[in-house]
Amino acid sequence: MKGSRIFFCAVLLVFPMLSMQAQDLERPTDISLETLQFGPHNRWAFSHLREMITTVNIPHDKGFTRPLAGSAVKPQDVMIDWKGSQTRLTDVLESQYNDGILVLKDGETLIEGYTGALTQQRPHAMFSMTKSVVGIIAAILESRGIVDLSRQVSFYVPELAGSGYGEETLRRLMDMRDGTDYTETYADINSTVQVSDCSAGFYGGKACPETYPQSVYEVLESVGRNESVANQFIYKSGNTDAVAWALEAASGEKLSTLIRENLWGAMGAEYDASITVDKGGFEYANGGMSATLRDMGRFGQLVLENGVLRGEQIIPAEHISNIKNHLQEPGWLKGDRADGFFYRSFFWGSGGDDSDFMAAGIHGQRVYISPDNNMVVVLFSSWPTAGGNGADHGWQQSLDLIAAVIEKYTP
Repeated sequence: MKGSRIFFCAVLLVFPMLSMQAQDLERPTDISLETLQFGPHNRWAFSHLREMITTVNIPHDKGFTRPLAGSAVKPQDVMIDWKGSQTRLTDVLESQYNDGILVLKDGETLIEGYTGALTQQRPHAMFSMTKSVVGIIAAILESRGIVDLSRQVSFYVPELAGSGYGEETLRRLMDMRDGTDYTETYADINSTVQVSDCSAGFYGGKACPETYPQSVYEVLESVGRNESVANQFIYKSGNTDAVAWALEAASGEKLSTLIRENLWGAMGAEYDASITVDKGGFEYANGGMSATLRDMGRFGQLVLENGVLRGEQIIPAEHISNIKNHLQEPGWLKGDRADGFFYRSFFWGSGGDDSDFMAAGIHGQRVYISPDNNMVVVLFSSWPTAGGNGADHGWQQSLDLIAAVIEKYTP
């Protein structure tokens, strides 16, 4: 692929594939907090999250919407090279449980399509792409002197002084190189991430005992230390929540307000976004946002354009440069993750001579930014399980799909 490198950066899980054609796009009668994240119910739930979980609205600026130029074609009218043969893009998307795809090149829309329960106007769950938004907000606030990312969390949040987060800097948390004992194993109901999802109101049922905390604030205060993992890359969703708490404390504003005032309006969003909120008032920074496909395209395009829109530097250019030019770090990703990539400021990147990077979330959410090709590819999906089945659909397949789409337009 010309000037681009598609990378693989997540643990694969093995699960059976479910038929997309069998999905019932009416609200499932037996859907609950225990089932909404998994197939087949998630096909409906990810596009109707506000009907299942309490959220806070993130309004767009009704006075300014960034136009998306170009005449997009539908996926059924596009052929790509898939596994060695020319295949209709729509058929590939169906096999990947894709709910929506948007492709931008040189600032113009090439492809736009929706399926499942998603429509142009309807927000879709972003999961950990929320983290990348929080990282952008942190950079904006630092550029304005409101927060210092080299400061320890306890400087801004005294409540976390006695926790594993207290001595960590915001920078180390944003790079997932901290020494907390936060655990992220989806199959373990006692894993910190599962407790956090329960406390956030994102999960329910038998896996969420009444003894669990009622707010993520309490979960963060309970996280301890594990010095043996300090300075190693270990993915921990709770880091984003701790950073968001510090941003709120430093600014005196809730996260939803920070996103609205510093990003959502300035980037010309077309629709409102939202973020889930728990009983204690904590807005779920590590994965609670929902937004439309087109607005995440605008987000990706703004980052691609080094944070500048209408002559205004909305996102600090040095922050974006620091992400996409971050050096490869051989050896710190092991097993079925490829060596040499990196995680920086809540983005995944390829590093080295390649400058591609992305926001990524479980169940197949992607905003892939390819500066060398001047392209942005956005995918919303509803894989039946968080990491996909590891063979027919999942993390690697989504990156292969992005590679095929970029290849088509960069001969």
